[in-house]
Amino acid sequence: MTVAFRLLEWAMKILSGFGVVLFLLGNQAAAIQINYQINYQVYQNDSAIQKAFGGKNNGDMLCWPSSLAHRMKYLKAHGFPRLKLSENDVDNVRKFVSLCRTSLTGGTSQKRKLPCIEQAFKEARYSVKTYSIGSDSLTAKRPVELKDLEESLSSGSGTILHIAWMRKDSVNGKWTEKGSHSLNAYSAIKIDAHRINLEITNPGVDYSMRLDHQMFDTVEVGRSDISPMLELVGSHFRSDSRRALIKNVYVFTAAEK
Repeated sequence: MTVAFRLLEWAMKILSGFGVVLFLLGNQAAAIQINYQINYQVYQNDSAIQKAFGGKNNGDMLCWPSSLAHRMKYLKAHGFPRLKLSENDVDNVRKFVSLCRTSLTGGTSQKRKLPCIEQAFKEARYSVKTYSIGSDSLTAKRPVELKDLEESLSSGSGTILHIAWMRKDSVNGKWTEKGSHSLNAYSAIKIDAHRINLEITNPGVDYSMRLDHQMFDTVEVGRSDISPMLELVGSHFRSDSRRALIKNVYVFTAAEK
C-alpha cells in the first residue's frame, strides 16, 4: 500500500466523522456533503401540511411524499435545477401525493414509488435509473442486505427505505406487521461485518425542536432476531413491543440526458 493511499484512507476516516463522503473520480478525490440540508426538513405532521390535506392525522399517510419532497429539494439545489419544485414545502408534498397517487387513508402503493420518481425527473428532462430490493420488488424480491445499502449510498444514489412496523402480540408473543413508514437514508458507516450506522432523515420527526439543530438521526442497522429482514435500532424504532424492519429499499440515480 502506497503512502499516498494511506494518507487518502486516513483523510476519508476523518472526513466521514464530519458528515462528508468521499467519491473517487479517476485519480482525484472530491469531497461532497452528504445529501441532507442543515436547518431543513419536511415534517409530515406539520400543521400546514395537515391543513392542506384535510385535517388531523392525515400526515400519517404522507411519509413517502414527504421523504421524496425532502430528497428532491436537495437535488434541485445540488445539480438538478430543472426539477419542478416550489419553495413551499406543502406544494412539493402535494405534488408527490399527486404523482405517486398517495391515498390519505392507505398511503402510497409500493408499485407507484419508482414510477413517480421517474416521472419527476423525466418531466424536468433528466434521465434516471431506478431499482428496488425487497419483498415488494419486481426485480429483486429478496431481503435487503447491508451491502445493498452500502453500495447505493457510496455511489451517491437516492436511497429511500420502506419500513415495516412489527408489533408483538401480548398474548402469544408473535410479531406481526402493523403499519409502515418511509424515510431517507443518506450515508452508511460500517461498524463491523454485521452492522452499519445509517444517517437518516425521518419525516415523522420534528427536527426543528432540537436544541442542537441536528436535522438527522444516526441509527444502527443489523440482522433482526425476529425476521430475515434488517432491523433499525434506535429510540424512534425499537421498544419491547415494537420493531422496525427494512422491508424494501428504493434507489435512484439521475443524470443529464
